[in-house]
Amino acid sequence: MFCPNCESHLSCDCRTCKGTENVVIKLFREKLYKCPLCEKKFSEGESLDYEWDKMIEGWAKVATRSHCLEWLDNKRKIEEGLDFSEVTMRHVFFYHFKINPYDIKDVKQFKRNQKIRIIFE
Repeated sequence: MFCPNCESHLSCDCRTCKGTENVVIKLFREKLYKCPLCEKKFSEGESLDYEWDKMIEGWAKVATRSHCLEWLDNKRKIEEGLDFSEVTMRHVFFYHFKINPYDIKDVKQFKRNQKIRIIFE
């Protein structure tokens, strides 16, 4: 578990984790957790959202914008080359371009617009 506020890795006190450092504080009445380091409260969903965002950022470092543009034309080749699933590539595509790849009506025009955007950045 991660604290979405201070980004610290926290452990729990269960048998599986056997955490001894940075043990998250459970607030049963409020159905929240409290970070022992920054003392901010957060929900399990907030922690999971933070972890999910970090995972997508990591994928996006591997699958660049150019990979995503190539993926529009040859999904299997890019997915196999990067060892990513179609779902992973959809998330990375959205990370880079802020659009669902399946909402693109004209792929050729989209790719042309991206090339032009790169020139002016």
